[in-house]
Amino acid sequence: MKKRMNKVMAIVMCGSLMAGVLSGCGAVKEEASAPQEAETGESAEAAETPAEENAEQTAGGKSLFLCPKCVGYDYWTSCETGAQEAADALGYDLTFNGPAATDSAQQITMMEDAMTQGIAGLGISANDADAVIDTIATAKEKGIYTVAFDSDSPNSDRDYCVIPESDAAMGEQLAEMIAQEMGGEGKLAFMVASLSAENQVSKFEAAEAYINEKYPDIEIVATLCSDDENEHAYENAQTLLSTYPDLKGILGFAGAEAPQAAAAVGQAIDNGDLEAGQICVTGIGFPSQCREGLKSGVLKQILSWNPQETGKVTVYVLDALLNGKTIEEIEIDGIELRLDGSYVYHGCILLTPDNVDDYNYS
Repeated sequence: MKKRMNKVMAIVMCGSLMAGVLSGCGAVKEEASAPQEAETGESAEAAETPAEENAEQTAGGKSLFLCPKCVGYDYWTSCETGAQEAADALGYDLTFNGPAATDSAQQITMMEDAMTQGIAGLGISANDADAVIDTIATAKEKGIYTVAFDSDSPNSDRDYCVIPESDAAMGEQLAEMIAQEMGGEGKLAFMVASLSAENQVSKFEAAEAYINEKYPDIEIVATLCSDDENEHAYENAQTLLSTYPDLKGILGFAGAEAPQAAAAVGQAIDNGDLEAGQICVTGIGFPSQCREGLKSGVLKQILSWNPQETGKVTVYVLDALLNGKTIEEIEIDGIELRLDGSYVYHGCILLTPDNVDDYNYS
């Protein structure tokens, strides 16, 4: 991500780690019982008519609103590109917009505004999985289909969630990647974008559990949160290097973390403060941000996916819902979908120095 903001660094302590150490389908909501016939003689059918008409008017349109965690970053611009391609192909009017920073309250306001203007489908990448539950329930009551993408709200009434792979599976894969690079022992630090976004929490909790079970000789010493800011992530990596001189690994769970950690480690190597290969770095990333680290050798491998696919698949899922199709009926050139309950997976990519130049998504 290219956007940079100067902030006072906030280091979040993870409660499950050592004290004193630095830390960071669904069913449609059940409808209310039909109102009983009033004393005035008004029938239940008549009483339901305004709500039914409102639902029909809302769901009958061709407008979609997708709300990402924030805007202004390459990742979300790529996601928008894929969503717009799908909307153009399927004949929808698409609005793709989110807050300037990762702000859950602003997401809710934007979704509420979109619903008052009349939309047929809603997509949300939640900054806070629980904060959007009521808003998604309101969308359901209005007859608006809702699909989570990139980051889920699993306890809400959303219809489906579109992600590359399950967060638990990705967390375990990331844990195995860094454990292998570290030789199964040593001190490891986590770097995350958020401690409230479902996709972050699920990944690092799965990674932590996997390492504790499979690699008892690896000690997780810190979990630092960047608030999805490149500069903050870079500062967090520098803090780790200065605080833990015997640190052996850094694992990043969002697009900014591993590339910025690699940049900090690379700088320390250039300055003579670290030896090449002294600290292993891996995590989630994208070609434009990770290419330099992969080519330099600081990064050996990166878990990735194409955000354009995430946006495109989200629109196709909304289209299927609006037209009474099943997810299995969706056909998108170049993308193989896998359905697991209410989750629609479109697949991950493992980037290496040998193949990173074959990909150009952000």
